[in-house]
Amino acid sequence: MSAGRGWTTTTDEYLAAVTIGTREPLNGSIYLAPHDPVWASQFSALAKRVRDALGVNALILEHVGSTSVPGLSANVAKYFLVVV
Repeated sequence: MSAGRGWTTTTDEYLAAVTIGTREPLNGSIYLAPHDPVWASQFSALAKRVRDALGVNALILEHVGSTSVPGLSANVAKYFLVVV
């Protein structure tokens, strides 16, 4: 359902229709770490391992998510976008 300006409203009925499995609330806390410049080099090392494993099949490998933005506090998980 559109609610103007490109926003979408979400109802329980809609979520029940599009969810696979049981919906469970996530009530835990989320820790955002201060930006750490080492995240970029950690991504580079992991990206090399992925490129070595996939070879020429890895068409695009990008660092995405909050750890990819310099200066931004983030959850410390590294997220990749891989196009094969």
